Parts: sequence; C-alpha cells; structure tokens
Amino acid sequence: MKTRSFLQGLVTIVFALLMLVGMATTARAADPWPWGQGLPWLTTTPWPTPRPLNIGERFTVSGIVRAPTPVIVHAPRAVPAVNSAPVPPANFAPRVAPAVSPAPVPPANFAPRVAPAVSPAPVAPPVSSRDGASPTSALSADGAQRTLGAGASAWYKIGSGGQHIDVFLDAKPLSGMALAVFAPGNLSDPIGQGTLQNSSGRLVWAGGHWKSEGDWLARVTNQNPMAVQYTLTSSGRDISKKSCYSYWESYPNGARVYWTECQ
Repeated sequence: MKTRSFLQGLVTIVFALLMLVGMATTARAADPWPWGQGLPWLTTTPWPTPRPLNIGERFTVSGIVRAPTPVIVHAPRAVPAVNSAPVPPANFAPRVAPAVSPAPVPPANFAPRVAPAVSPAPVAPPVSSRDGASPTSALSADGAQRTLGAGASAWYKIGSGGQHIDVFLDAKPLSGMALAVFAPGNLSDPIGQGTLQNSSGRLVWAGGHWKSEGDWLARVTNQNPMAVQYTLTSSGRDISKKSCYSYWESYPNGARVYWTECQ
C-alpha cells in the first residue's frame, strides 16, 4: 500500500516537471528575446553576445530597431541680383577724342641749323714755382734778362755732374755784381767765383768735374745800393768719359779761378 502511494506521488512530480518544461518552451517560442541571466536556456539556440546600442538604434522587447537616418534639406541660397548696365538716354551722344595733328614735315630743301663750335677756354700756362730765392727753387741760366734788387741774391742751376761748364754774367753796371759757384752736394762754401774777362767785359767762370753727380749751382748777388738788370748764361759739354783734372788759378788782381782740364 505504501509502495503504491509512493509511485503515484513520483508520477505526479514528473508530470508537473514536464508541464513546466512545456510551458517554458511555449513562452520562448512566443518571445524570442533571451531569458534573464541565471534562468535555464531550454533551446538549442546559442546564448547571444551582449553589446551596447549604436547611434540610431533603440531597444524593444522584440529586438533592436535602427532608427531611420534623418534627411537634412538645405534651403537654396539666394543669388544676389546683378544690376544691369545703365541704359543711356535717347539723346545721349558719346564723347569723341580730339584729332591729333600730325607732325609738320620739313620741306625738301630744309637744312637743320648747326650750332656754332665753342672754342675751349684757354688754359693758362702753369705758374713756375722757381723764383731763385733758394737752391731748391733755382732758376735756369737761360740768358733771360732779369732785375735784381739792391743787396738781393738769386740762385741758378748752371749744369750737371760729368760736364765742363762755362758761365757768363752780364750786367749794367757790372761793378758791384758777384758770381759764386757751388759744386754738387756742397752749399756751405763756393768752389769758384766769376772773374772779369776784359775782352768781353763780363764775369766768367769755367769748370766742372768728370766724376761729379748732381746739379752745379751759382748765386748772383747785387752789392749795389740800387737795382741792376742782368743776364746769366751757361753751357756745358760732356766730359764723363774723358780724363780730367781740376786746379785753382790765381790772377794778379787777387782773384782765383777753379779750372778743370780734360783730355
């Protein structure tokens, strides 16, 4: 008796379980959405992988529905009106540019005027800085007539080294005029002086040296109390390739002359 009651109770429990399984299967078929976490999955469909909703998707019990993409319609841009060209009035006359007269054509026999030639301005001769006031500004013994004031002196270049030199001093009056001669490089003491030549009535000096180098100078001095007009002339010839010797010669009046002889 107890065994029969136990079997009946067992059958009842099994039947109840079968009923529950059937109800679950019916509910899953009616609603495909997965069951909540922890409940048994009583179908052969694999459990879906959860994921977040994308933009435009919305959630429903039956599934995810993607919302339609909104369409943005832009209003057409208004084109600004273009002003049309103004219409001239009926009586409008366009301005006409004045006519340009052509350049006059010269006649066939026309000759252009030629400007007269301009003569260049005369160039003044250079002013010589040689005034005879010192040995560095010595004058040239070219025979030009000059005037020497009372007690004044004038320096002259009378020749160069390696020459035999002849110097002549003419003056009116000749008395009171002195002629001193200086060798190259020696201005402290004169090497000779002019002596009176009776045949010509003038002071004469002759000399030189065949081995000397530089300029020979002469100094003319007016020892008179008044100005005197005079001329100084010199000439030279080359003796640099000759055998020469020099010596002093004394005259009865006490004058001494330095002579150079070359052969």
